[in-house]
Amino acid sequence: MANTEDKLSFILYGSYEEQLDMLTDEQAGKWIKGIYAYVRTGEKHSDDPMVAMLLSVASHQLDIDARKYAEKKERLREAASKAGKASAEKRAMKKAEDVQRNATVVDDCQRFQPVDVDDDADVYVDADVDVRDNICGDGGEEEEHAWAREVIHIFEDQYRTIPEEYAKFHALADELFVRYGHKQPTEYDRKQVFEYCHSVAELDADTTIAVLDDKKAELLRYVFGVAANADRVTWSYIDGIYANFRYRGIQCVDDAYRDNWAYYHGPVSA
Repeated sequence: MANTEDKLSFILYGSYEEQLDMLTDEQAGKWIKGIYAYVRTGEKHSDDPMVAMLLSVASHQLDIDARKYAEKKERLREAASKAGKASAEKRAMKKAEDVQRNATVVDDCQRFQPVDVDDDADVYVDADVDVRDNICGDGGEEEEHAWAREVIHIFEDQYRTIPEEYAKFHALADELFVRYGHKQPTEYDRKQVFEYCHSVAELDADTTIAVLDDKKAELLRYVFGVAANADRVTWSYIDGIYANFRYRGIQCVDDAYRDNWAYYHGPVSA
């Protein structure tokens, strides 16, 4: 039988009952002990011909189960490794984009464009910044404009947020489904992404809104990577991964990496 040092269980099938009924209680005890010995050592031995014959039948199925277990473990290891690399690449790409965005300098004639404010005047604003982010007060300091703090209701009025945060959820859903699902997300997909990635924050003393939680978003990227490597980018599969995470106490990507390491190499020393 395959090496089972890291495997703490095996399957005894209900179909064995008919075979056990053919044995005496003493023979059945020898058969059970023989099964455990085979799982532990890979050796079959019995001085009872009937027990030896039935051990041979059961050991064949145990070998098949052990092989399937080893193949599944290797697939999970490869999926976790690929997802980890994809997550690292995504973080590096985002960091590079942030650096580039902050460092970009372009010619004034390309960077500035006219925006009609009223019938009598044109005001020039930075083309890389939303016009609503350039409203300033009389004293020259930027004021909080009404648009940025306008609370909107989403998903059939189940949640409240602001346009800026809603845009983040929208962009995240597009990123995940185009990259891993090779399609555009549906409204249901967007709502599921929101459910997994939002947290509640105070907009002011009297108002709370839903905002994008970066750690939850990063964990969802990791889960989509695992699902894509398994060719199972479906919400039922993703929900199953999260159920496993909850059982294992995994709340962020770092937790997932530590859990994978502990699974294959043993617990990490404190």
